[in-house]
Amino acid sequence: MDTPRPVLLMTRPRAASERFVSALPVEVADRVEVCIAPLMEIALSDAPITAADAQGVIFSSANGVQAARAAGLEPRLPAFCIGRATTAAATGAGWDARFAGEDADALVATLARTRPATPLLHLHGAHTRGDIAGRLTAGHARALLGTDDAGLQDRISSQIESQGLSVRAVERLIAESKGNKPRQRKTKPADPKARERQALGARLEARIGRPVRVRASGNGGTVTVRYESVDDLKALIKELTAR
Repeated sequence: MDTPRPVLLMTRPRAASERFVSALPVEVADRVEVCIAPLMEIALSDAPITAADAQGVIFSSANGVQAARAAGLEPRLPAFCIGRATTAAATGAGWDARFAGEDADALVATLARTRPATPLLHLHGAHTRGDIAGRLTAGHARALLGTDDAGLQDRISSQIESQGLSVRAVERLIAESKGNKPRQRKTKPADPKARERQALGARLEARIGRPVRVRASGNGGTVTVRYESVDDLKALIKELTAR
């Protein structure tokens, strides 16, 4: 009697599930039964999209590239992309696609460091994580322009991400650097807990299905969870208090 093969259950949207399955190594694909059962599907909004004032676009997934094509946007601007697959999709659609990292944190750090022309148009779904727009503030960008030292910009950009620095804090760091040459300043060691906090934040996001931001402050910090409505907040509270 043949032993039943394990079932590979794919719950992502059908197109994404099919792409994943097609990329499986043959030795893996031959050992599983694939069941594609999407829990959700991507539906493009009929809301008008214009890039008239934009100096660039942000694609956090290939769905954004599809939305841009459906909206009739001309691929004449630089496109900053999360992930290799998204970058490839944007390149295939004719955009000047630039890989900006594998996640929202890397994208924000890349844009803070390279300082592309703004404003940028971010095409995304109704439900997102990473709060890209909220973290790419003009205030932080202007503050970073206070120094021409690329190394210092990189270090402060990293601190903005890992510590959630305010604009005033960035301005203070820039001002403090004026009296010292960057090569004379001692670089602070990397926060050994930053990666662990990021991983824990990702676990919490996966558990509650909502964007989570973890900020460090001394030995403690804050955890911010974004909700979309009062009903969503009620559902979140119910989930967190369930035994």
